[in-house]
Amino acid sequence: MIKYFLAGLCSIALSLTAFSQGKSQKLVVDKILGAVGDRIILQSDIQNTIADAARNGDQLPEGAACSILEQSLISKILALQAERDSLPVSDDEVEANLDMRVRGWVMQFGSEQAVEDVAGKTIFQLKDDSRHMIKEQMLSQRMRQKIVENVHITPTEVKAFLTGCLQIVFLFWNRSWK
Repeated sequence: MIKYFLAGLCSIALSLTAFSQGKSQKLVVDKILGAVGDRIILQSDIQNTIADAARNGDQLPEGAACSILEQSLISKILALQAERDSLPVSDDEVEANLDMRVRGWVMQFGSEQAVEDVAGKTIFQLKDDSRHMIKEQMLSQRMRQKIVENVHITPTEVKAFLTGCLQIVFLFWNRSWK
């Protein structure tokens, strides 16, 4: 009986020691930067987007992370609304979009093997990892199209808008010189 009691005490002591050591060595793997409904934006998503842009040779502005976060939030809002409005995006459309992107990557890098080497994943893994993001982008695009489908801007309205903008610029410019 005493053996079992001592064994239980030892296991509790070891558990507490392991638990306390685990608490002192915290490691942040990822952070949630934003959420829209049940969709979250992770810090790694923003970092991956920046890394992808750098790999493509795109010039990134100073506040790129902030801009990408804002675009991600807007995209998630639109995709969520598209789902609520039951805007259709079929699995076949998503697969066709994925295939088109893979063909683009292959053309950009020269071969499927080169794409896999750059990404560190197989084509299948790339497609699997991108599927959810592509569907969300397509939903977001459908919602944007629905929002602006009945918007018509005439040349007169554009001219009036630009004239107003110029008047505001001149107003501020004149005030700065006084």
